[in-house]
Amino acid sequence: MENIERITAWSRISILKESWDKVSKSELHDLWLDIKNYWNISNDASQKQTLKVCNKSWRAYKSTLINDFMIWNMLW
Repeated sequence: MENIERITAWSRISILKESWDKVSKSELHDLWLDIKNYWNISNDASQKQTLKVCNKSWRAYKSTLINDFMIWNMLW
């Protein structure tokens, strides 16, 4: 299940956000709805845990992009 959460977070939440705390409630709600619809989840019991996984994945993705591309390019 983490793969779809990871891909959905990467595609729905801009890396230009300063931090996960800056992601609006409506963006988080839309992210949750996308995942919920993909997996055909009928209730919101796993929403908090799912968004935690998305948060972790999004931060790792953003960090990788910054470290691999932005910092590297700044050195040249």
